[in-house]
Amino acid sequence: MRPFVNHPNHHLSVRVPWNDTGWGGQVCSDPTSNTSCMVLGRIHEERDDLFEVEAAGRPFLELAQSNRPPCWRENGAFLSAEELVDERRHEYAKGNNEIYNHLQPTKLVTPPNSLMAVPFRWTLKEKAHELAERHQIDVRWEREDELSEQLGWKNPPAWMQDRDNQLAMLDTFFGALEPRRSLVFLYAKAIPLIDQQPGQRILMGWVGSRTSDR
Repeated sequence: MRPFVNHPNHHLSVRVPWNDTGWGGQVCSDPTSNTSCMVLGRIHEERDDLFEVEAAGRPFLELAQSNRPPCWRENGAFLSAEELVDERRHEYAKGNNEIYNHLQPTKLVTPPNSLMAVPFRWTLKEKAHELAERHQIDVRWEREDELSEQLGWKNPPAWMQDRDNQLAMLDTFFGALEPRRSLVFLYAKAIPLIDQQPGQRILMGWVGSRTSDR
């Protein structure tokens, strides 16, 4: 892995959905009034309003994983004081593909008061070419073509698929973060009571006495 070129201190921006309970790990207190979170594709497709109304205000940990609102996988509980465990199986392993059907369910653990960052742009092929060249990252694009051929994809996904290519990009990205120096900026695509322009992001901030040594 090569470090960033001319990037002595790298920061993160992380997307979060709107939650009317303060992201502490609970279902919204008034789920059907929260339309802001619906701008995120997963939430728009998977949200079950009838169930969420019945479970309004309940902690996610009291609910079976299959019943938790989709926002919990979109950093909707990043201020939870409890550890959250998510057992997932790779999407490709759900089919009958011999290349991926050996993959077993994996537990992803989110520690208290934390969230997951996904560098979308760094694994999107259209953007990754320029980033890999700029930062001198060892990405072998022929691997993407070989994998597409093995899987019989006529229209390959827009995202990088090869494991080594992904690791090269992700290790470079996260390797540029510096503990206690790198900042994390949280943003939402939509929040209530504010008129927004298409594509506008809203930075999230807090005023209060909460302190942390992290």
